[in-house]
Amino acid sequence: MLYIGIRISKKLSRRELSMARSTLNLYLACEEMDFSWDEKEIFRFESLWRQGMAVFQIAKELRRDPDEVALLIIDRSRKKAIAPRKGGIWGEEYQDLRKQMNQNRKGLRPGNAV
Repeated sequence: MLYIGIRISKKLSRRELSMARSTLNLYLACEEMDFSWDEKEIFRFESLWRQGMAVFQIAKELRRDPDEVALLIIDRSRKKAIAPRKGGIWGEEYQDLRKQMNQNRKGLRPGNAV
């Protein structure tokens, strides 16, 4: 079932959906963001991804909003253009840091105080 302010019982074509939207008060999510990417940016993004950089680091390198990069990660992942990796969107460094923090916590349990 698709909801656009009204209940629609059948799957609509793109044209029908566009016509239905034009008659409603439509909310466009994240319209202030830029979800367009040129080929050069895609290649650079995929290189940074393979290097294990975190989403925030990639965003800084590309001078983009981290949410824009996150959506690109979802898109490229769904299209099998990027592979899952250690640390996921947070990157390898985050995964290693988290492991180190967990090990430090184990050493600081009551009774193990220095």
